[in-house]
Amino acid sequence: MGTNRTKRTIRPKPAGIDSPGVIHRDAVYTKLEFMRRLGIDEDAWKGMRRRGLKVRYDGKRACVLGSEYLDYLAGCPDKPGGRGESGIGRSPERHNEQLGQFIEGGKLQA
Repeated sequence: MGTNRTKRTIRPKPAGIDSPGVIHRDAVYTKLEFMRRLGIDEDAWKGMRRRGLKVRYDGKRACVLGSEYLDYLAGCPDKPGGRGESGIGRSPERHNEQLGQFIEGGKLQA
């Protein structure tokens, strides 16, 4: 006896509003929801905060605006160890240029 098997095509589901890895510009995420969606742990969260991710507080609850995360991400380097638009990891030349502007502005006594 033979079995009648048909090929099944598995189609990926479109990314919905609750899909992991999807951050919408017009949404607000609690810290736990944000971490779950990105699949990150507490250490990664703290690293993102140190690198400039803005977090808002509703009472004691930490929240991330989708738009601020996407802006943060746009300023990140294209590859590990690279330099992003945010100024994090800026070159020594850029640092010296900014320091010179600061000194010229009279905000630092030389």
